[in-house]
Amino acid sequence: MEQVKIYLKRLRNPSVILSIASQIIAILLLFKINIDSEVVMSIITGICSILVILGILSDPDTKKITYTDDIMECVNCQKKTKHTLVNGKMVCKECGGIKE
Repeated sequence: MEQVKIYLKRLRNPSVILSIASQIIAILLLFKINIDSEVVMSIITGICSILVILGILSDPDTKKITYTDDIMECVNCQKKTKHTLVNGKMVCKECGGIKE
């Protein structure tokens, strides 16, 4: 179940969505399905841009830029939990523990 959560978290990354879309377009073109790949990629890029601006696809409070950017071991609860950047320090979203 944890692995499924990791995969779903990866889908919140715009570069992953664009990569999947480009591979689907490549497969469709291999099967000689007539589509305008530039238009499709422009639409998907625009949608991803809007979702990033709204904070749906990316978390603006993260410290790093990878898909597991804010998951780390908490100093209080000793579990791998989501952390957010507050005043330059990473804070556990579950218990509020501050990672120095």
